[in-house]
Amino acid sequence: MKKPKRLTHLVVKKTDLDTIGGEALRILTSILRGVQWRRILENKNPEPCYIVINTDEPYIDEIVEVLKKHGHWDGWEDEAA
Repeated sequence: MKKPKRLTHLVVKKTDLDTIGGEALRILTSILRGVQWRRILENKNPEPCYIVINTDEPYIDEIVEVLKKHGHWDGWEDEAA
């Protein structure tokens, strides 16, 4: 699977979270609330919304081209600098 050179976000599917339950979910919820409060204190949106696209989608190269065009792409992990 292709991986970007620089990972800037952590993505976990909600359906995957629903399966862990219990103490682990309570801990994660507490961490996420802490992040929200920090963002509030920094006058940032406490619940930003992102578009997530898996790198194995057949159209990923088109998405990468758009990201490059707007200066938001650093390359793939296995690409030469």
